[in-house]
Amino acid sequence: MTMLIDLAPLWHFQTNAYVVAAERGGPAVVVDAPPDPEGVGRLLARHDLTPIAVLVTHGHIDHVGGIDGLVSPTVTAYLHPDDVDMARHPGEQLRALLGQPVGDLGTEMIAAPFSDLSDGQRLDLAGVSFDVLFTPGHTPGHCCFYVADEAVLFSGDQLFQGSIG
Repeated sequence: MTMLIDLAPLWHFQTNAYVVAAERGGPAVVVDAPPDPEGVGRLLARHDLTPIAVLVTHGHIDHVGGIDGLVSPTVTAYLHPDDVDMARHPGEQLRALLGQPVGDLGTEMIAAPFSDLSDGQRLDLAGVSFDVLFTPGHTPGHCCFYVADEAVLFSGDQLFQGSIG
């Protein structure tokens, strides 16, 4: 089986958002949700895809900041529980990135509910099987997603080639 995988580098850090589907014109999984849900929407529309899930590699704002624009009653977001608090309260991350405070550091900025990820879990979504690999280090709850049928690894920020994303 050859699946559809496409990406768009989005937001200030050109963080990669991926769409993964068994075929064009059907359900899809989004891997990582930069703070540009419109950009993710354009990526989905390019292939006439409908999101059913968002797999978030880790809780940094550049990978989860657009989640509220994607999650709905028909779209489930997945994130390791060790990164949920970081994802919901990105004020400290933004302060570190921008060098100045951004609002109240304790403010919850992400409201979407998350389903937990765990090491060794298999998620069968949109006709694709994703194996969850718990890979803490970059963040306490970082996970990679491996699609064995295609030998594809979505590594988030565990591997870099020239830049983040």
